[in-house]
Amino acid sequence: MAIPSYQMMMHPLLQQLSDNNIHTQKDLLTFIISHFNLTEEEINEMLPSGRQTYIKNRLGWAITYMKKA
Repeated sequence: MAIPSYQMMMHPLLQQLSDNNIHTQKDLLTFIISHFNLTEEEINEMLPSGRQTYIKNRLGWAITYMKKA
């Protein structure tokens, strides 16, 4: 499976957050990796800048947009 877009992450993230517990971004990253069955290659794929992985970047955008909603 391809790396999910930030939009695709939103619904599973909302379900995960619905338990009203505190979740760190690291916890949510682990959840998303498991939920979408991402491979090591997908997890480690870097943005063209080489500073961040795609999955962390997209998770960050998903969280940002959900905070603004």
